[in-house]
Amino acid sequence: MLGAPALAQTAPPELRVGGLFPLSGASALLGDEAARGLELAIAERNAAGGRQIRLLRADVTEPAQALAEARRLIQAERVALLFGSVSAPIGQAGSQAAESLDSTYVELAAAADAVIERGARHVIRTAPAAVDYGQLGADALTRFLPNHLGQPADVLRIAILHESGASPESIAIHLEAKLREAGLVVAERLPHAARTPEMPAMVQRLRAAGVNVLIHAAAESDALALFRAMQDAAWRPAAVIGAGPAWGLADLARAIGPALEGCFALDMPPIETAERWAVGARPFAEAYQRRWGSGPRSGLSLATYAGAHLILAQPSLERGPLRTALAALDQPEGQWANGWGFRLEERGQNSRARPVLLQWQTGRAVAVFPEDAAAASPV
Repeated sequence: MLGAPALAQTAPPELRVGGLFPLSGASALLGDEAARGLELAIAERNAAGGRQIRLLRADVTEPAQALAEARRLIQAERVALLFGSVSAPIGQAGSQAAESLDSTYVELAAAADAVIERGARHVIRTAPAAVDYGQLGADALTRFLPNHLGQPADVLRIAILHESGASPESIAIHLEAKLREAGLVVAERLPHAARTPEMPAMVQRLRAAGVNVLIHAAAESDALALFRAMQDAAWRPAAVIGAGPAWGLADLARAIGPALEGCFALDMPPIETAERWAVGARPFAEAYQRRWGSGPRSGLSLATYAGAHLILAQPSLERGPLRTALAALDQPEGQWANGWGFRLEERGQNSRARPVLLQWQTGRAVAVFPEDAAAASPV
């Protein structure tokens, strides 16, 4: 009607999502790096307009705390879904709470089998599973590293050293199975407690066993202890290969120093991944630099950004519509910023999230295998 006052345009209420990460304690560095990727994905989504999303982060360092915080976020804060976690025990607790309250939990990083293999209906993992790290290790040690080392695969004596936590142990178990399946010699698989004082004794045992390829799945503190023990023993195998996100951290490279040069890691794609494959890695690094004043500390934040970006791009974050939309997606590898794609398995695992073999070269983590992801040749 002529002269009638215009109706006020009110923005829809913000949509809340929760984040469960270890932001203090022993895993704080990895937890913060993972959370930063999620924050950037939300900031990008909000900048595009539409209903704004607010992240409610919870600092959780052990399962009981994660369970309580997950319940609080879902029931009191009314979050639409939960993201996490980098830590498998936290992921298990968060997903348990989400399942019991009929909400969705999205695991952006932790690889342990137990995160999704409990028959949960509302859990999604966008990152690689432990078996993917095992397969990559077998492929690298049969098709790639023998040429680099100048030794045939059948003379390699491989040892797997691993922390007894859920993700390192899952990775180690699958590594051993895949290596043996490929006909390689696994001389030892040794578990150890976190921050173990037994590292010097284990290094002497591996040396006595004639190990020439050492794979280590553990946190950064134990990786540092391994290098100290090898230095004290004046021993180093032909190849040292880390497994898991701690081994791609720039902070680990600074702590270990030149001794890390030439070492490999089975990890998520780093920033230095072939641009034809990880098309969004450089733009992500630039956005990260603008936000925090320094470059990404590893490919972990790129992985959590890419996974969260996919989830937040869906028409609805409500549990039923979200799962239906994700189940219908069929994205080939190379679609995501870090080179991954997406195909949801029935149990909730993304079958197109592939780890890569990186190598430390002049202080940078560089993808060297598989060939389509390689940004450089090994040195």
